[in-house]
Amino acid sequence: MASMITTGSILQVDRGCYHPLHLLLLQLAPIFLFTFRRSQTPGASCKTRPPLVAAPSKTLWISLVALALSLPLFAQAIVHLNHVATLAMLMSLILLAENIFAQILTSRARRIERICGIIAISFALFVVLFDEYKLTVNGLLFGLFALGLAAIGKTLFLSTLWTDGSQDNVPGKLSWNTAVRIMVSVAFVATMAWATMIENTLSAVESFYKIGPLHIVLNLALVFGCLNLESIAIRRLQQQSSIYSSVTPTLFGFAGLSSSYRFWSTRRSYSSCWQIAVFVSIFVLSFVRGWDSPAPFNMGEKAGAEDFGIDGLGHAYLRVRPTSDVEARSAESHLDEPENIQQSTSILERSLARGCKAWSESTFSGASYMAWAFGIWCIFSYLNFSLDTQASIQSRHIPTLDLAYQPEIDLDIVLNMYDENPTSTASMISEIRSLPNIANKTTRVLIYYKGEEQDDGRLEALKQQTGATELIKLPNIGREGEAYLNHIITRHDDLARHTLFLQAHVHNAWELKRRIKHYFVPRTGVLNLGFSEACDCDDCWDRHGWHDDISKVYQSVYSGTCSSALLSNKGQFIVSSERIRGLDGNIYNGLREALVDPTSWAHQEPYLRGRKDSMSAPRFGYTLERMWWILFQCSEMGIVNTCPTLLSGTRSGGELADCQCLDGAPAEVL
Repeated sequence: MASMITTGSILQVDRGCYHPLHLLLLQLAPIFLFTFRRSQTPGASCKTRPPLVAAPSKTLWISLVALALSLPLFAQAIVHLNHVATLAMLMSLILLAENIFAQILTSRARRIERICGIIAISFALFVVLFDEYKLTVNGLLFGLFALGLAAIGKTLFLSTLWTDGSQDNVPGKLSWNTAVRIMVSVAFVATMAWATMIENTLSAVESFYKIGPLHIVLNLALVFGCLNLESIAIRRLQQQSSIYSSVTPTLFGFAGLSSSYRFWSTRRSYSSCWQIAVFVSIFVLSFVRGWDSPAPFNMGEKAGAEDFGIDGLGHAYLRVRPTSDVEARSAESHLDEPENIQQSTSILERSLARGCKAWSESTFSGASYMAWAFGIWCIFSYLNFSLDTQASIQSRHIPTLDLAYQPEIDLDIVLNMYDENPTSTASMISEIRSLPNIANKTTRVLIYYKGEEQDDGRLEALKQQTGATELIKLPNIGREGEAYLNHIITRHDDLARHTLFLQAHVHNAWELKRRIKHYFVPRTGVLNLGFSEACDCDDCWDRHGWHDDISKVYQSVYSGTCSSALLSNKGQFIVSSERIRGLDGNIYNGLREALVDPTSWAHQEPYLRGRKDSMSAPRFGYTLERMWWILFQCSEMGIVNTCPTLLSGTRSGGELADCQCLDGAPAEVL
């Protein structure tokens, strides 16, 4: 799963490969081949073979199925929650809590403290999620379900190891490689079925081809390398020193490495100081206090009777780490014979001595690794805050603004309407007008109606129902983009200081109003009320399957070569009249003509390339929806990294410029 997070992010987020399930199918292949190769390695000694698990049981099958089903969910979570640091923190905290819970179930020592540790981890999970600025509904659902299934599966799987790990002569026992192959097979079938339903295989193959075989091969090589490291860690469980080892350093280091990778990628995301502080504190405290360490006694304290009783240290240690089955059975029988008390005591003393030595070796090794992981987190914190500061002041283009125009109206609310409910539309308009940063402004509401109603009386009634200042009837051509262009062209000399463009049915209405409340200021140049992405101009696409070449439009706006561009989504935004009038009016006319003229290039080959197109839903209309950033001369690429999602609302330590291009003075802090 660790390899999936890092390597999957490289292709899905950085390289624009938005086919996570097909990518997972490719990644499962080397996992299957790796375990098959390991099991077929001749001459492997008992010390190098992977550890064994229990004979097939309901618990084992449930654990493998849970782990298998978590894989495609993780693949989807990476796409929808592309803040890798947060996903790594959540995974590490949940796995740490699961290991501590396992210790509570298997040991009576320090249960109260460990329960308090789980409570502290729960608080850390809340802080990490609460202060996250890239949350999405799908990301939360996929991520939490994946983490939950992974934790359940791992707990059940480890319970079979703990219960049956000493029964080496049980017939029909599965090797670790066989168990992994079963899990991979289940994951492959489930992923294939899901991919068939929601992804296009031909499109996935095309995206893999455009990314390049080299990137795919490197991705699979990284997965293979991570598997080798994981195999070493699993085999280490057979060593005597690992019985008392803690997973805290491993999880701490994994989260640090996965998080730090983001600063060398093209899509950066930033963690808040609270997220980092709480996460690091939990892991340092867990290691110092040994919350997840299976050490059965506290060093420096005299062992009590319960440590050496039949159910205490000696019995448990011999059962889990016998020198051989014969010695274990012999030791247990001696413990039960009163006449052999002296001999059994000697065996227990040797067990205790071995335990002390193993605990000391494991603690020293863990402390070294913990120090290394802590260094990784120090580097991560420095890069996180220094690059965040640089991102807020970077700008690629100085816009051309019409500063001479003096509008009479503060705000126009422009809606594109078809057959939406007029009551809900009126309610939305009223709520927007009542926002504190809009309530004192002079506003107009202009509805461009593209529905089937033709009767003037009913149109007038519709205007009254919605509370519109004007209702303009338009033919159903060109989607909302044509209505917006129509308003810009026909009202070019009567524009308000700011114009809010919306569809009558607003996506995420509550979140949209919150963004307006937090970010709309008099200096707003263009504020996106959807979400933003970036792409290469010659081969531009997004996670929703849209794909087009936008280089010509970019060159007409900026009079320069286009390498990458900022994309808008959902067709809802606020823009100033200075920005609208700063662009040559002929560009607006040309774009509208492309939408409304059936013989234009936008409705013909080779532009269409066989894609569906109609006058009411032109293919170019979907492209225009994503080009408003370009048309209004907003090119601050850092917006993709710094702008919180609509669900998150704001970013801790963020600025007004996080989600918008401002006109005038430097950015202010929120």
